[in-house]
Amino acid sequence: RAALAGMETMMAYGLMQVILPTAAAYAKPLKLPSDPHALTQPEINIPIGTALAPFGLRAVIRSRRRRYAARIDGCAAELALALASSLAAGRSVRGALLTAGVATPEPLAGELDLAAVDLTLGGGIGDALAALRSRTNSARIESLAGAIELHRGSGGDLVRLMRELADAFRARDRAI
Repeated sequence: RAALAGMETMMAYGLMQVILPTAAAYAKPLKLPSDPHALTQPEINIPIGTALAPFGLRAVIRSRRRRYAARIDGCAAELALALASSLAAGRSVRGALLTAGVATPEPLAGELDLAAVDLTLGGGIGDALAALRSRTNSARIESLAGAIELHRGSGGDLVRLMRELADAFRARDRAI
């Protein structure tokens, strides 16, 4: 019995599957009981569970954004190489961004298609990159976009920089 005493706090109760510590925190402002028996009653369990729903939804959204960013990061080396190839072939940064989606796997290809729409409709490179950064929430896209912005401001060998970034991304993937 003593070994099971701590397990009571880990059990989820009722329709909304709330656990005791969480139920206790949310039941008090609602002036509801939070003991195990009370949590099995729908008139107690549902209001507490409903109060928790926004926090659960926020956690799900954060988790999905992290997974999406990881998938985007997994495609970033291909994007860097596609940009390097386009630039080496004589395309401008704008032209390289417009064609990069063809050589890049999903989900990044879809994001690049949206950037291409922005550019085609007359948007600037900076705005298209800012939107891409915002949508992807990816550290690697941040690095690529930052490199492009830096190059636009100061010049340099962007082809080499894109290739070096691709090598760094791949090396990091191998190390993980």
